[in-house]
Amino acid sequence: MDARTGIRVERCKRFAKGDDYERCVRLINRLPERGSSSSASSSSAPAGDDEWKWTNIFNRLEEKLGSTVKFVSVMGKQFCKDRTSGSSTTSRECMSRLGDELKVRMSRLIDEAFRGDLPSAR
Repeated sequence: MDARTGIRVERCKRFAKGDDYERCVRLINRLPERGSSSSASSSSAPAGDDEWKWTNIFNRLEEKLGSTVKFVSVMGKQFCKDRTSGSSTTSRECMSRLGDELKVRMSRLIDEAFRGDLPSAR
């Protein structure tokens, strides 16, 4: 991918959803640049193609995790509110304990999820 195509692909990052980003990059990679030959743009497509795939999958995973984190946050705040009866220090300690424990547990879950074999290509 040359510098001009790279700049055009960077502009795709303004799209919030992974599917929109994917469409934007796909369109840019299909359109030849002004004054360039089609062989030059097709030789650079695989590298750019791979990069947006990584960006897309991370964006999609982050979007899905974002909704889960919001749910966990609301649930944790309610739990700590019910347990601490209004004391701000105790409430902070409760939220800190919840956050620390969730980090450990989420790390373990992610490790377990990516330790297994890849699914078959059937």
